Amino acid sequence: MPPRPCLVRSFSVGNTIALLFFAGNSGLFFLLPIQLQAVLGYSALYAGLTFTQLAGAFITGALFAPRLLSRLRW
Repeated sequence: MPPRPCLVRSFSVGNTIALLFFAGNSGLFFLLPIQLQAVLGYSALYAGLTFTQLAGAFITGALFAPRLLSRLRW
């Protein structure tokens, strides 16, 4: 990748925010099952079923985000 786009502030800020978001999500998907099983005593099945709610929230957010952004004229 040429370094020139990195000099544009909006590009750099957007990529930094995306990096932080995806790093946080990766940590969530790695650490939450460990927390549920080791600390709270959930079985592996129940810990996995708990993630279905999180997946539903992501799907719902993905479905409603375009409508919300068009309403906000973003």
